[in-house]
Amino acid sequence: MLDSIALDIQALVNLLSRLRPELLDQICAKHPGYTETLRPGKLLGQDSASQSQLLVDLAMSTKGLVKQECLSIYNLLSARLRGSVRLRLIGSAIATVSAGALIAALTQGIPKLVLAFAVLTVFAAAFMLVGECLEGYFGRQRGLREMQDRLLKNLMEVADIEAELRLMEFRGNFDGIEPQIRKLNTVAITSQQIQHLVG
Repeated sequence: MLDSIALDIQALVNLLSRLRPELLDQICAKHPGYTETLRPGKLLGQDSASQSQLLVDLAMSTKGLVKQECLSIYNLLSARLRGSVRLRLIGSAIATVSAGALIAALTQGIPKLVLAFAVLTVFAAAFMLVGECLEGYFGRQRGLREMQDRLLKNLMEVADIEAELRLMEFRGNFDGIEPQIRKLNTVAITSQQIQHLVG
């Protein structure tokens, strides 16, 4: 029933199970011989699927979901990056203003004003530190920008896969589906890893 070319589709099956279980049920009903292969979760000793109508159905069903997942994670990362940049910008602006005011207060000899601006400078430094920590914490030793770049690569990969699948569908020949499934599965895995890191 399965060809000799092994192909891992588990990440795609898990994605369908999580986001669109009814679609996974439809694929299972359409391909009853692949029920074990289409079961979510990792089964030890499981054979991987290979070229068949199952792969075509799986690719057509999951390409949009993988893209949607990448976009939602990308938007989350962008929001967190904007937040940390805003905090650092606010902290820098406050530090600049308070440093100038501190110098003015020192030249005028006003001790209470000097103390107030010194405290304000400490708060400004805390704002910048919190912004930096947010980016580092949510990135967990990998910068948010690096993860965002990886998601952009994933989105470009999905666009390439979608174009290839449209071309295959137009020609009515899905002979080269295995590399596209591998790429789609890899994109799904890396996106899930990034989502896990970001939280």
